[in-house]
Amino acid sequence: MISALIFVTIFTLVLVAYVLEGFEPVGLSFPEVLAIIFLPLVFNIVPPVHVATFNDVYILAEFSGFLVPLFISLYFIYSGKFPFWKFGIGITVVSAVSYYFSDISGVGVVVYNLLLISAVSAVYSVLVENRGIGALAYSCSTLGVFIGSDLVRILSFSSKSVITIGGGGLSDAISISGISSILVALFLMHLFQIKNLKSIEEL
Repeated sequence: MISALIFVTIFTLVLVAYVLEGFEPVGLSFPEVLAIIFLPLVFNIVPPVHVATFNDVYILAEFSGFLVPLFISLYFIYSGKFPFWKFGIGITVVSAVSYYFSDISGVGVVVYNLLLISAVSAVYSVLVENRGIGALAYSCSTLGVFIGSDLVRILSFSSKSVITIGGGGLSDAISISGISSILVALFLMHLFQIKNLKSIEEL
């Protein structure tokens, strides 16, 4: 479920967008930003659904914390906003970082240093992509956290366990990582624009 932390993140995202005059620097349209921000909130009231059973481990998935970010990421991947090979490299890197900064606790999988994970995705996207920076950062971050912290660690759960993807530990880690990665990418692009303007003024 979406916690108070994501409301703070959403407020910050809207504030930054207002200050920086939109998300054009990272290649996101206004409807896409609305979907990223508000669809998880809309589906917050929907209970988790059973998606699989693996070795007697009952696996549920939250709509707000996992399924909505998953579908948004798949939309970005198949929209052609960025080459698939860039996504392949990015999700591999983010998955490895997410695995390193996650662990299993009594409440499920806990993800640490979420901002660092988001920053890795954002920095990578800014360095390798020009047109679909925001879409690439969001997709690598959300799916990277899912693969590195949830999917890989499912094998570590004992039989007859019940786990919820997008709803255990830091319950909205997948969703927050995607939004945070866009924020960091937007901040980096703004810094680059300021640097370029200063360089032009010095000529």
